[in-house]
Amino acid sequence: MSAMEEAGGKTLVTPGAKYEQMGKIPFFAGYDPESKKLTLRGATHFPPEVLDFADSIEILDASNCGLSALPQDFGRLRNLKVAFFSNNLFEEIPEVLSQCSNLSMLAFKSCKIARFPENALPPSIRWLMLTDNLLTELPASIGALTHLQKLALAGNRLSSLPDEMAACRELELLRISANNFTSPPPDWLFSLPRLAWYGDAGNPFSAKSAVEQTPLSEISWNEIALGRMINESPSTTVYEATVTATDERVAVKIFKTGLASDGYPADDMHASIAAGEHENLIRIIGQLTQTPDDKHGLVLSLVPSTYTKLGLPPNFDTCTRDTFPESVSFSLPYVRNVLRGVASAGRHLHGHGLAHGDLYAHNTLSNAEGHSLLGDFGAASLYDPSSGKARERLDVRAFGCLMDDLLSRCEKGSPTEDIAKLRSLQDACMNASVSERPLFSEICEALK
Repeated sequence: MSAMEEAGGKTLVTPGAKYEQMGKIPFFAGYDPESKKLTLRGATHFPPEVLDFADSIEILDASNCGLSALPQDFGRLRNLKVAFFSNNLFEEIPEVLSQCSNLSMLAFKSCKIARFPENALPPSIRWLMLTDNLLTELPASIGALTHLQKLALAGNRLSSLPDEMAACRELELLRISANNFTSPPPDWLFSLPRLAWYGDAGNPFSAKSAVEQTPLSEISWNEIALGRMINESPSTTVYEATVTATDERVAVKIFKTGLASDGYPADDMHASIAAGEHENLIRIIGQLTQTPDDKHGLVLSLVPSTYTKLGLPPNFDTCTRDTFPESVSFSLPYVRNVLRGVASAGRHLHGHGLAHGDLYAHNTLSNAEGHSLLGDFGAASLYDPSSGKARERLDVRAFGCLMDDLLSRCEKGSPTEDIAKLRSLQDACMNASVSERPLFSEICEALK
């Protein structure tokens, strides 16, 4: 069968020929027909040839290029759902994106964006990543993005949020760390009914919430024998290690420099220290000194290999909610133990004026019995507990989402009455009226 066929006076292109033609697009790096994802690399301009394949593209990855503008007819990509333009040269968000009525996920991380024009984006946007740019303000029209669930703004120059943003009542995750806020955000933000994962460390006002800490033991880098890497996040790298003088096996967490997706790695370290000791947190043994390149580092107790991550991070479809292998199911006693441990850790953290900001199954390590360790303080924020309980109730909603995830995967045959009681607690934690949610101390009592 030939690639080109004549039918009804039209020239038809078979799939094989279409992909072959697509491969001739300048800066073409790959195309996945299953996901309909086109990848460009090294582009100095947006190749207009891409628009000839508008019906075949739902995901566009043009990250790590030299782009600074998009063509005026970019809206021909009518089926486009996801677009990545991170690490480019854009100085403003292209207004032509407003023509892409199906666009739900958009990333402009680490560009040079200083201007966000009014009505530049379609109301279909659910996930917007603008981390590490030069924005000093957001447009009032952001309030029209009523489907917005995830908004990443860490590492800009913002000092306020427009009041119109109060209309974004679907917003669940917000990062405004490492900006120029001199005072806490307005009260309306903390009354948004679905906001659960929030971080604002690394702002001028954040330093005012610092609390006294017990000094940590200092451990020289020269006393550590580093082993294999066991975990990595945007702000840290964790290794197995040995303290040479005692042969004690430990974990060493090295904090990266610069800006991570949730904020400054140094704030991650400060939050880890501020968390203090608790049976459902990984114990800090000491602080590293004399590290290569003067990087910050902590020595932690080594978590046994019997502990594994409770869940997997969100994907494009779930946006803010964790994912789990289809085959996973949990016993009710296991679920209860996990929830008791995480709730106890939450009560402890907020007792120290520390909001976790990223309470998720994928940030929780659990063993076979359900004993759990809550980790990853990359999005954590210190706050003044005397300012009220709104910050705690954001983490409580995240805890409610965790309850939902685990209870939805309980083994068949679990006692329905017990499940119903836990579901009732979950509903209370996810109450759309923020002030009516229980605090972690009440949750701990309910889970006894």
